[in-house]
Amino acid sequence: MESLRWSGVPEPVIDYNPRVYICRRATSALLIDGRLDKPFWDQAPWTEDFVDIEGDARPRPAKQTRVKMLWDDEYLYIGAYLQEDEIWATITERDAVIFYDNDFEVFIDPDGDTHNYYELEINALNTVWDLLLPKPYRDGGPPINSWDIRGLKTAVHIDGEINNPYADNRGWSVEIALPWSVLKECASEGRQPTVGDTWRINFSRVEWSVVVRDGRYCKEIDPATGRPFPESNWVWSPMGIVNMHYPELWGYLHFSVGPAEFTIPPDDFIKWELRRLYYRQRNYYEQHGRFCASFEQLRGDDHWTIEPEIDVPSVPGLGYRAFSLVQASDVTQRTPSIAGNDGVTVNGRCAENRFFRIELNRAGQIVSLYDKEHGREVIPPGQAANVFQAFEDRPMRYDAWNIELYYQEKETVVDDLVEWEVESHTPEQAVIRFLWKLLDSTIEQRMVVRRDSRRIDFRTRVDWREHSILLKVAFPVDVRAARATYEIQFGNVERPTHWNTSWDYARFETVGHKWADLSERGYGVSLLNDCKYGYDIKNNVMRLTLIKSGVEPDPMADQGEHLFTYSIYPHAGDWFEGETVQQAYDLNFELLAAVSDGPGGGLPAEGALATVEAGSTILETVKKAEDDDSTVLRFYEYGNRRDSVEVEFPYPVKAIEECDLMEKPIQTVGFSRSKLSFRIKPYEIKTFRVWF
Repeated sequence: MESLRWSGVPEPVIDYNPRVYICRRATSALLIDGRLDKPFWDQAPWTEDFVDIEGDARPRPAKQTRVKMLWDDEYLYIGAYLQEDEIWATITERDAVIFYDNDFEVFIDPDGDTHNYYELEINALNTVWDLLLPKPYRDGGPPINSWDIRGLKTAVHIDGEINNPYADNRGWSVEIALPWSVLKECASEGRQPTVGDTWRINFSRVEWSVVVRDGRYCKEIDPATGRPFPESNWVWSPMGIVNMHYPELWGYLHFSVGPAEFTIPPDDFIKWELRRLYYRQRNYYEQHGRFCASFEQLRGDDHWTIEPEIDVPSVPGLGYRAFSLVQASDVTQRTPSIAGNDGVTVNGRCAENRFFRIELNRAGQIVSLYDKEHGREVIPPGQAANVFQAFEDRPMRYDAWNIELYYQEKETVVDDLVEWEVESHTPEQAVIRFLWKLLDSTIEQRMVVRRDSRRIDFRTRVDWREHSILLKVAFPVDVRAARATYEIQFGNVERPTHWNTSWDYARFETVGHKWADLSERGYGVSLLNDCKYGYDIKNNVMRLTLIKSGVEPDPMADQGEHLFTYSIYPHAGDWFEGETVQQAYDLNFELLAAVSDGPGGGLPAEGALATVEAGSTILETVKKAEDDDSTVLRFYEYGNRRDSVEVEFPYPVKAIEECDLMEKPIQTVGFSRSKLSFRIKPYEIKTFRVWF
């Protein structure tokens, strides 16, 4: 089961736009005989003609198929017409595999959750196969063939002669009465529909290619395989894939008394995009043996209206927290709606949350970033931030590694904004999408503004086609500081922001891992990133190096797609007081979420490998030891201060040993009831081995 659960899932190739049918209430009783030319059906409109199951990717069927539906207090009535000049059927045993004949099929998901749905197949001999599927085959759901629709009524009318190739055949029709007493078992609240309710439904027609041999219909054989040619699949609501078991793509059946209007709920389009992420995660897992942590990687080149995020409180470090997903109707106490200035607003080229008001120019650059909490403007007057700058980059030696200072002599500002849109907007978050053009390259970016965050993220995708061009992004900030701070492994360094000496002059480009900061007394700005490690900060301008594209030794260096995120983070105090370190870790190590529909496990709802109480010390590394089954924990102090650290483990501890970076023992460490306590010096690194 596990291998099936995480196997690949083919992704339908289709835009989400299922068919809609307004199902009117029947005004008379139905005498079921398979004929549709009775007054009973006059009030029911026809559906659209069936199309190929793959939709517009395939030609339209040569034979017409269409359906009518009505309902009353006892039944859902379905009438289907199948144009056919080759009427044949062979299967007479109930619950046999009917689609080995030409057939008509019905699929119903009463509550639209893609689980616990019905399938009914019927051939021209009125032989029936009815089954219940607890969940789609892709999710490991086996069909329950022994399940029957008690009280089912069906009839078939043949316009011609069945199994006679020489008859004047025109088609066959089907009448079906499905009792609510059975269908309601999988419906919401276990009840039959009422006026205004909507179920999910689809229909399929299986059509085999046949030839006449010895006066009988026979399936046409493919000489290349020695087997019958694949059947055609014609459906009411197209699937974008040769598979009916994607209930999320079925049509909408809206119950009414008479004519009515129905609009697909906007949330269903969001659900469809989440389904696509599900398909792609499954496929990624099948290929790599692990899930993908990057939404951008899963999204690819497709357009999406969602930026999936889960906002959860107080998840323990190095731990987890479980949440229960429930129907909205089951929530007794709901979070008050966010209105007015409390939530994120977008108006024209201005976005605002509880901390900032952001104004953009026509090039998509930030011309104002006003900090409402501290009453100051972050961007200097007359300047713009989040500006992409392209430079001719031809170092004298070591093209792939060197940057010469004279690169600044030839600069091009990337201001050719070709697309701009508010991609998504809720009170909690706004995502504004930009697309810039530079020569043969494109820069696509989503600026993310959250309600409760002082960090503004810039999720960026670059399709890079240039050579010997250096790409940077610039943030001029209204901060005066003689020195800037850059994070390095296990600490940070300071560099001057001026070029007063030859030593200063030579350090125009500085390495920085997760962040760089420019702070004056009481206020500062940090520039964070998740994978780009070259900064330059001159006077009050902070810049991050994004792409280099040298031609030696690899003439195709940096060509293609680049996915990265950087963030601007204005804060009170300096980088330490403003918690820049914590914000940088949040950006680089986003929480992973997994959804399970199985039973709960044996672990508590919240847990962690270790609970760390410290002022300025980070548990940076957790790993298995190289030479045994002990666990290695590596800490470092980042704030240039002495700190007291307490580490508590949820499991019994057998022994703890301090060791060096090579995991060689230094000394045995005492502990009390699975709690380790120690002192650490400024910027000191301490490593321990723990045996559980």
